[in-house]
Amino acid sequence: MTMGLWIAILTTLLAMLMETIVFHKRRRMLKEKEQCFRFHDLRDRLQLLAIEHKIDPHSKLHDFLLSMINIAIRNAGLIKLSALLDVSRIVKKEAGSGNDSLQADIGAHAKDVQALASEVFASFSWMLVVNDDLTFLLFKGLRVLTAIANEAVVACVKSVVSKIVPEHVQIVREANDFDRFGQRLAQSY
Repeated sequence: MTMGLWIAILTTLLAMLMETIVFHKRRRMLKEKEQCFRFHDLRDRLQLLAIEHKIDPHSKLHDFLLSMINIAIRNAGLIKLSALLDVSRIVKKEAGSGNDSLQADIGAHAKDVQALASEVFASFSWMLVVNDDLTFLLFKGLRVLTAIANEAVVACVKSVVSKIVPEHVQIVREANDFDRFGQRLAQSY
Protein backbone atom coordinates (compact mmCIF):
# COMPACT_ATOMS: atom_id res chain seq x y z
CA MET A 1 0.00 0.00 0.00
CA THR A 2 2.78 2.42 0.91
CA MET A 3 4.71 1.68 -2.29
CA GLY A 4 1.60 2.44 -4.38
CA LEU A 5 1.13 5.75 -2.58
CA TRP A 6 4.73 6.75 -3.21
CA ILE A 7 4.43 5.85 -6.88
CA ALA A 8 1.26 7.95 -7.15
CA ILE A 9 2.95 10.94 -5.48
CA LEU A 10 6.05 10.65 -7.64
CA THR A 11 3.96 10.28 -10.79
CA THR A 12 1.97 13.38 -9.87
CA LEU A 13 5.13 15.39 -9.17
CA LEU A 14 6.69 14.20 -12.42
CA ALA A 15 3.55 15.19 -14.35
CA MET A 16 3.58 18.64 -12.72
CA LEU A 17 7.26 19.08 -13.58
CA MET A 18 6.67 18.05 -17.20
CA GLU A 19 3.69 20.40 -17.47
CA THR A 20 5.77 23.26 -16.11
CA ILE A 21 8.63 22.57 -18.50
CA VAL A 22 6.43 22.08 -21.55
CA PHE A 23 4.02 24.97 -20.99
CA HIS A 24 6.37 27.48 -19.30
CA LYS A 25 7.17 29.27 -22.55
CA ARG A 26 3.51 29.20 -23.63
CA ARG A 27 2.38 30.61 -20.27
CA ARG A 28 4.84 33.52 -20.54
CA MET A 29 3.73 34.24 -24.10
CA LEU A 30 0.09 34.16 -23.01
CA LYS A 31 0.78 36.68 -20.22
CA GLU A 32 2.53 38.97 -22.70
CA LYS A 33 -0.30 38.77 -25.24
CA GLU A 34 -2.96 39.33 -22.56
CA GLN A 35 -1.18 42.44 -21.28
CA CYS A 36 -0.66 43.82 -24.78
CA PHE A 37 -4.32 43.23 -25.61
CA ARG A 38 -5.45 44.97 -22.41
CA PHE A 39 -3.30 48.05 -23.05
CA HIS A 40 -4.15 48.21 -26.76
CA ASP A 41 -7.82 48.19 -25.74
CA LEU A 42 -7.18 51.04 -23.29
CA ARG A 43 -5.34 53.02 -25.98
CA ASP A 44 -8.22 52.49 -28.42
CA ARG A 45 -10.73 53.64 -25.82
CA LEU A 46 -8.61 56.74 -25.11
CA GLN A 47 -8.58 57.57 -28.82
CA LEU A 48 -12.37 57.11 -28.98
CA LEU A 49 -12.78 59.55 -26.09
CA ALA A 50 -10.63 62.03 -28.02
CA ILE A 51 -12.78 61.57 -31.12
CA GLU A 52 -15.91 62.12 -29.01
CA HIS A 53 -14.33 65.38 -27.69
CA LYS A 54 -14.42 64.17 -24.09
CA ILE A 55 -10.67 64.74 -23.84
CA ASP A 56 -8.50 67.10 -25.84
CA PRO A 57 -5.92 65.06 -27.80
CA HIS A 58 -3.36 67.81 -27.17
CA SER A 59 -3.95 68.05 -23.44
CA LYS A 60 -1.39 67.10 -20.82
CA LEU A 61 -3.68 64.37 -19.44
CA HIS A 62 -4.16 62.75 -22.86
CA ASP A 63 -0.42 62.80 -23.48
CA PHE A 64 0.27 61.36 -20.03
CA LEU A 65 -2.25 58.53 -20.36
CA LEU A 66 -1.10 57.74 -23.90
CA SER A 67 2.57 57.65 -22.88
CA MET A 68 1.76 55.49 -19.85
CA ILE A 69 -0.18 53.04 -22.03
CA ASN A 70 2.57 52.98 -24.66
CA ILE A 71 5.23 52.32 -22.00
CA ALA A 72 3.10 49.44 -20.74
CA ILE A 73 2.65 48.02 -24.26
CA ARG A 74 6.38 48.15 -24.98
CA ASN A 75 7.21 46.52 -21.65
CA ALA A 76 4.42 43.95 -21.41
CA GLY A 77 5.32 40.36 -20.82
CA LEU A 78 8.93 39.59 -20.16
CA ILE A 79 10.61 42.42 -18.28
CA LYS A 80 13.25 42.33 -15.57
CA LEU A 81 12.45 43.56 -12.07
CA SER A 82 15.00 46.36 -12.20
CA ALA A 83 13.50 47.51 -15.49
CA LEU A 84 10.04 47.46 -13.89
CA LEU A 85 11.28 49.82 -11.21
CA ASP A 86 12.70 52.10 -13.90
CA VAL A 87 9.41 52.06 -15.82
CA SER A 88 7.51 52.86 -12.64
CA ARG A 89 9.82 55.80 -11.89
CA ILE A 90 9.43 57.11 -15.45
CA VAL A 91 5.64 57.04 -15.13
CA LYS A 92 5.78 58.78 -11.75
CA LYS A 93 8.14 61.40 -13.18
CA GLU A 94 5.79 62.02 -16.10
CA ALA A 95 2.92 62.45 -13.63
CA GLY A 96 4.53 65.74 -12.64
CA SER A 97 5.22 67.34 -9.33
CA GLY A 98 2.51 65.51 -7.45
CA ASN A 99 -0.40 63.15 -7.81
CA ASP A 100 -2.77 65.83 -6.46
CA SER A 101 -2.45 67.98 -9.59
CA LEU A 102 -2.90 64.93 -11.82
CA GLN A 103 -5.92 63.80 -9.81
CA ALA A 104 -7.45 67.28 -10.04
CA ASP A 105 -6.84 67.34 -13.80
CA ILE A 106 -8.50 63.93 -14.20
CA GLY A 107 -11.38 65.00 -11.95
CA ALA A 108 -12.06 67.99 -14.23
CA HIS A 109 -12.78 65.68 -17.18
CA ALA A 110 -15.87 63.67 -18.09
CA LYS A 111 -16.80 60.54 -16.15
CA ASP A 112 -15.70 58.33 -19.06
CA VAL A 113 -12.21 59.84 -18.94
CA GLN A 114 -12.04 59.38 -15.17
CA ALA A 115 -13.10 55.75 -15.49
CA LEU A 116 -10.51 55.12 -18.21
CA ALA A 117 -7.75 56.78 -16.18
CA SER A 118 -8.65 54.65 -13.17
CA GLU A 119 -8.53 51.52 -15.31
CA VAL A 120 -5.17 52.54 -16.81
CA PHE A 121 -3.64 52.88 -13.35
CA ALA A 122 -5.14 49.58 -12.17
CA SER A 123 -3.89 47.78 -15.30
CA PHE A 124 -0.45 49.31 -14.92
CA SER A 125 -0.37 48.12 -11.31
CA TRP A 126 -1.29 44.62 -12.44
CA MET A 127 1.42 44.69 -15.13
CA LEU A 128 4.06 45.46 -12.51
CA VAL A 129 3.35 42.30 -10.51
CA VAL A 130 2.07 39.71 -12.96
CA ASN A 131 5.34 39.03 -14.83
CA ASP A 132 7.22 37.54 -11.89
CA ASP A 133 5.70 34.65 -9.93
CA LEU A 134 7.31 35.58 -6.60
CA THR A 135 6.23 39.22 -6.91
CA PHE A 136 2.70 38.10 -7.80
CA LEU A 137 2.57 35.80 -4.74
CA LEU A 138 3.82 38.62 -2.50
CA PHE A 139 1.25 41.03 -3.95
CA LYS A 140 -1.67 38.65 -3.44
CA GLY A 141 -0.36 37.27 -0.15
CA LEU A 142 0.03 40.71 1.42
CA ARG A 143 -3.49 41.64 0.36
CA VAL A 144 -4.91 38.53 1.98
CA LEU A 145 -2.74 38.96 5.08
CA THR A 146 -3.77 42.60 5.42
CA ALA A 147 -7.43 41.59 5.29
CA ILE A 148 -7.21 38.88 7.95
CA ALA A 149 -4.39 39.95 10.31
CA ASN A 150 -3.71 42.92 12.52
CA GLU A 151 -1.18 45.65 11.71
CA ALA A 152 1.57 44.21 13.93
CA VAL A 153 1.57 40.87 12.12
CA VAL A 154 1.51 42.56 8.72
CA ALA A 155 4.39 44.88 9.70
CA CYS A 156 6.43 41.92 10.97
CA VAL A 157 5.87 39.92 7.78
CA LYS A 158 6.70 42.94 5.61
CA SER A 159 9.90 43.52 7.54
CA VAL A 160 11.06 39.92 7.18
CA VAL A 161 10.12 39.66 3.50
CA SER A 162 11.75 43.02 2.65
CA LYS A 163 15.05 41.72 4.02
CA ILE A 164 14.82 38.50 2.01
CA VAL A 165 13.65 39.85 -1.37
CA PRO A 166 13.91 43.68 -1.29
CA GLU A 167 13.51 44.24 -5.04
CA HIS A 168 10.30 42.22 -5.18
CA VAL A 169 8.91 44.13 -2.21
CA GLN A 170 9.73 47.44 -3.92
CA ILE A 171 7.79 46.34 -7.01
CA VAL A 172 4.82 45.40 -4.80
CA ARG A 173 4.98 48.85 -3.15
CA GLU A 174 5.03 50.57 -6.53
CA ALA A 175 2.12 48.45 -7.74
CA ASN A 176 0.14 49.24 -4.60
CA ASP A 177 0.79 52.98 -5.11
CA PHE A 178 -0.59 52.84 -8.65
CA ASP A 179 -3.51 50.67 -7.53
CA ARG A 180 -4.44 53.05 -4.69
CA PHE A 181 -4.24 56.02 -7.04
CA GLY A 182 -6.52 54.22 -9.50
CA GLN A 183 -8.96 53.45 -6.70
CA ARG A 184 -9.00 57.11 -5.63
CA LEU A 185 -9.83 58.05 -9.21
CA ALA A 186 -12.59 55.43 -9.34
CA GLN A 187 -14.26 57.04 -6.32
CA SER A 188 -14.47 60.39 -8.12
CA TYR A 189 -16.86 59.25 -10.85
